[in-house]
Amino acid sequence: MSRALAGDEGLADADVFEAAYGFAYDKERNDGVYRNLLTKARKRLGANGEITTGGAGRALVLHHDVLVPDPRCGPSLRELILRVMASRVDGVRSQDIAETLRVPLRTVQATLGEMVTEGACETHKEGRSPMYRLEDTTFYEPSLTRLSPR
Repeated sequence: MSRALAGDEGLADADVFEAAYGFAYDKERNDGVYRNLLTKARKRLGANGEITTGGAGRALVLHHDVLVPDPRCGPSLRELILRVMASRVDGVRSQDIAETLRVPLRTVQATLGEMVTEGACETHKEGRSPMYRLEDTTFYEPSLTRLSPR
């Protein structure tokens, strides 16, 4: 049995929350979200380990060796989204990207919104769903007319 996070003492809830979400924990405001995170983490761990409470706070106790990819060493979500979009030149729905990458839809939509604002991609409606297309300036001159719906 091995321990992760901060060893036997664990980490305070506020420190776990801030490490996961990148901003300070306000128990009154964020407790429901934090409890949901713990529930999902416990479910994902399954028989491989458990999240315990004691000492200074929460500790991750592993019952088996696990391999956890370091997100800092892999492609960013934006890069993954660009790869999916590049494979579908006529456009792709945000739902399709989310399903392909197994990422929450709202996360994909937020990233696509930033990309549209920055001009990295364009959006148009196809039926009721917005479709997203890349602005490819590698082989074509930038042209908004090229991106307009056909």
